[in-house]
Amino acid sequence: MARPAAKIRGATLENHRNGESSAETGAVASPSSSSETPLFGRVESRLIDGPDDNLSYVDAAHPGDDMFVAPWRRYREFLPFVVIAVAFAAVRLVAIWGRSPLVYPDSATYRPPPGGLSYPLVSFMGNAPRSWVVPFFYRLLGSDELRVRGQAVASIGAWIALATSAASVVHHRWLKNGAFIAVLLLAWSPHVAFWDLTLLAESFSISLSVAALACWLRFATRPSWAAALGAVGFSGLWVLTRPFQYPIAVALAGTCLLWAWRGEKRAMKTTAAVALLMVAAWSIASSARVAESYRHRDGYGVSYFAEAFGQNFYHRYLPDPAAAAWFTRRGMPSSVGLGEPEAPSSPDKSDYTGWVAYYARMRDRPDWLRWLDKDAQTLVLRYTVTHPLKVFGDFGDAAPYLLRSATNPTSYYGAPVDPLPDPLDRIFFWGSRSSPWADWALWVLAVLSLGITSTVRRARPDRRLLTVGVLTTVGSLGLIFEGWLGSAYEMVRHALSGAVLVRVGLLLLAACLLDALLRAKSDPSTDRMASRA
Repeated sequence: MARPAAKIRGATLENHRNGESSAETGAVASPSSSSETPLFGRVESRLIDGPDDNLSYVDAAHPGDDMFVAPWRRYREFLPFVVIAVAFAAVRLVAIWGRSPLVYPDSATYRPPPGGLSYPLVSFMGNAPRSWVVPFFYRLLGSDELRVRGQAVASIGAWIALATSAASVVHHRWLKNGAFIAVLLLAWSPHVAFWDLTLLAESFSISLSVAALACWLRFATRPSWAAALGAVGFSGLWVLTRPFQYPIAVALAGTCLLWAWRGEKRAMKTTAAVALLMVAAWSIASSARVAESYRHRDGYGVSYFAEAFGQNFYHRYLPDPAAAAWFTRRGMPSSVGLGEPEAPSSPDKSDYTGWVAYYARMRDRPDWLRWLDKDAQTLVLRYTVTHPLKVFGDFGDAAPYLLRSATNPTSYYGAPVDPLPDPLDRIFFWGSRSSPWADWALWVLAVLSLGITSTVRRARPDRRLLTVGVLTTVGSLGLIFEGWLGSAYEMVRHALSGAVLVRVGLLLLAACLLDALLRAKSDPSTDRMASRA
């Protein structure tokens, strides 16, 4: 028969969490102690076995034992995580060691080519063809070989931080191990490790988003100024990695303000929101300048918007007679003489060779370049709002390809980096070309099954962890949609950060629901403690 919640010298565990005094002994339970295994956190009280050996509780009545019992228990449980983390780092480094950096035409906009450039690449206010984060770190690292190794080290650190955060917020002891390993298995996949070898923005973008999520997870479950600083700092760098990512900062700021309104530590959460709004303002100001500074690239004199929306019209709108007619009625110049683009046979197929020829002719049409600079962005947004079913239907067709295995674009970008043998490197990315749904649909079904089971069993998941998982999953889909709306080519590469974060969000949801089920199975009386805000 299962025991009730563990006693803390006359006070229940729930009293201990609330910092209430024990009426029987007069002892005061420390409000800073946690009912979870103090893995990766401060140890303030002695660990005892709870109703289930896989769930850990604390005994605050023996502070003198902290010096001996709790540290040994902590280090004994900490050691396997250290071994796994070291193995993860070693495998990731070995996978890229000795391999030549992969250089592409876009690489010259992040670091100078051998012949140099006549314009700057690093500008904190956007007076360069790219946002400043990646070019800044590339300048610090000096050579292509050091840049690749620096990207790998940044990726390793970010993923270990996320694995640590994920392990620290679940209660069940074995599930901590599983969450830690599962996160690193995702980071071990070739579809993450490959981009460390490329001199593009993808590696730093993924690493910064993962590091930011690790801090947000910690901030959401155990708010502190250190976690807030990390969350805002890494999120800010991520937003400033590419132009026009300010909606991310605005969404995070809005979430912090809602959280401050509903919970405690309002000054901390409001400060984080204000800092994020400042990042958004920086992104807005610098992005507009990046769009103009992009004209220096290749000597074409074409702005960021003109190239991006030129691709959109060639690939997405001109092959659709109804869409082309809608834009023509609103001032789009005639496309006679530019060529007649054909509708792609599937969302992942594109006539890039045809676009290159079309783009060359477009640059000789001042009327087209003026229209793309002046009106196209506003009209694309207007078309999206006035034709939601059409736009989201097209996005729905493309989404499976944007979410599926990044092995597909690596065939165009070079030989993939494969740190682990099959099938370990296919747990999150299956690499199926026959069905674009195969990569992530099973994870969605697993989460839905766990959610239904939790509801039937009346298991109460931790609301904070559940919220982070939901927001990560939904926000990642929004990030993918934003990238798809502004990009017509290399969409799978541009959607990579969102595709990775979707999987992380689903993993967090699965861990949260499974943790609730395991606790409900071991002792239903502990459920009421799981969702305390």
